[in-house]
Amino acid sequence: MKAALAAMLLLAAACSLGAAPLPTAAADVGGSHVSLARGSYCWSSGGQATCADSADPEALLRTGYLKPVTAPSGAPVKVMFNSAPSSVENRLLWAASGTVTAAASPGASFVLAAQPGRYVYAITGKWQEGDVSFLLPVDVTS
Repeated sequence: MKAALAAMLLLAAACSLGAAPLPTAAADVGGSHVSLARGSYCWSSGGQATCADSADPEALLRTGYLKPVTAPSGAPVKVMFNSAPSSVENRLLWAASGTVTAAASPGASFVLAAQPGRYVYAITGKWQEGDVSFLLPVDVTS
């Protein structure tokens, strides 16, 4: 009995030791370096799996979870992750004007919208353990 319990504890410890934490991301946006807030994700590591859905961008802005950075229209954005994803896509998720027609694009680099306004971009990385989205709120100026 003690041997079986010891084996189960050893197996549980081995599974949790190899757990990969959720990645983090930051972005260089028009001369500013900002940490990105985590959005929705699904992650499976160390014998545990979890998924979380983010609230909509408007609610996240209203509550202060998202704090926009100010940058000029057309400014370049470069997103960096603390661990390299196998692929990355970016897309305009929300615009204060209410008109979002942009499709997702591959890559961790893109340029901001040409029109001034408040925008939220979603940058999603894919790792062996799962997918994680990060949110970039921006007040675009002319």
